[in-house]
Amino acid sequence: MPKIAIALLILLFSVGLPGHSKGRAPSRAKKPVAVRSYKTKRGTAVQSHRRALPNPNHSVRRKTARQKFQRSRPCPSTGKKTGACSGYIVDHIVPLKRGGADSPSNMQWQNQTAAKAKDRTE
Repeated sequence: MPKIAIALLILLFSVGLPGHSKGRAPSRAKKPVAVRSYKTKRGTAVQSHRRALPNPNHSVRRKTARQKFQRSRPCPSTGKKTGACSGYIVDHIVPLKRGGADSPSNMQWQNQTAAKAKDRTE
């Protein structure tokens, strides 16, 4: 190969081909995060932790609603009004992402196999 062709190939690979980045993975859309920082005695800022901000398009599940549901309708397998219920989960009849309320009136006990089947269709 002539020296000009070799130089041209080296130039193409060093600059990068159109539509390709230089050995970098494609960028992914990042979720918005909140960063809490504080200053040390020396005056430098340090990040203490990062947490994802809630998605405004989805309803937020409340722990108190689940607790009220479980107190009013005890676990089918153990009859306990608090704690875990083996083999069952608390399911929203109308899903939160479809506009269902996060209240005990929209919750039901569902065994795990039925829950998996329902999750596939939702």
